[in-house]
Amino acid sequence: MRLNHLYLLLLPALLFFIPGTVTPDQIIYGDIHKTSNCRFAVIGLMRPPFVEAQKAALDFKIRTGIQVTYRAAANYDFRVTESLVTGFAHAGYDGFVIYRNSTPALSETLDMLNSQNTPVVIIGGGEKNRINARLHITDIPDERVTTALKYLVNRMDRRGSLLLITGAINDYSTHEYLETTVNYLKNHPAITLEKIISQTDEHRIAEQEIESFMNRYGSSIDGIIATTSSGSEVVSNLLSRQKNSRIHCVTFGQAPSVIKAIGSGYIDATMSNTIYSQTFLGLEALRLFKKGYTLRPGVGLIRIESSLLTSGRVKNISNKIHNQTQQKAATLRQNYFSAPTEGTDSRSGCGYD
Repeated sequence: MRLNHLYLLLLPALLFFIPGTVTPDQIIYGDIHKTSNCRFAVIGLMRPPFVEAQKAALDFKIRTGIQVTYRAAANYDFRVTESLVTGFAHAGYDGFVIYRNSTPALSETLDMLNSQNTPVVIIGGGEKNRINARLHITDIPDERVTTALKYLVNRMDRRGSLLLITGAINDYSTHEYLETTVNYLKNHPAITLEKIISQTDEHRIAEQEIESFMNRYGSSIDGIIATTSSGSEVVSNLLSRQKNSRIHCVTFGQAPSVIKAIGSGYIDATMSNTIYSQTFLGLEALRLFKKGYTLRPGVGLIRIESSLLTSGRVKNISNKIHNQTQQKAATLRQNYFSAPTEGTDSRSGCGYD
């Protein structure tokens, strides 16, 4: 079993067995006591990038004393997410961070939570077609893939055949990646979109489809962009194994195999994974909501930028992202929130000691 898959299975259990009491030097927010009986839930996906969501949930729990439970939907079926959210709501959870995949029908559940004054933060899915959550925190898929394409096209000298590796068709981000790629290449007629390999969210499928195509047609491909974590890992391993530096490639995420391939020169660059930042900031927003803070007028979405990481920028990137997120969390209140109205008990709602 791969290490990251083992970690994916074991980490949720840790969230239940780490003691809820933390020492004062672990608290980064001055207006919280050491413990809280408040409970938040994070609903992600059973996909490799969401290991970062689990890490964020654990870090938030350690730093604040607030109980955080992480659960992952196995696929993009909104009914699975809806079932998880409903179960936690009936158990009396105080707030939710939910990854938005294909969840239009989740609106009914959100209406129920809104009527109970239970805050929900939606992460992911971009800024289009937002639903009725209190706040959205997301990277912007079309900007993310445009940055990757611009770099890759230049590396290809603006000509040649391109392979696009992407995810589930019913994922909002996949639609953005596909549409943006097709539109971007209209301005580069010397580049041909030779093949689109989709549904590569699962490692087994990604490995089968990518290696099968590359074994047959790899010699005719000049550039690759991979927008899924599994697809990025597979193509990084493949090009490294072949010692293929002819094909230019930009991946998404900072899996160890990707970082290693960038260092070896077989992957040109990768777009950073922002799931950690989205999750941690979503939890901090829930904490502020439960203390009576409200969003400033016009604030309904917080954008998280994904960075292009080349060989000179990938060292210790996860630690850098974690540190930057902590800094942003510490200023979230002053940048996006208004103080509780007069007469509001700022410690109410989560039962702070």
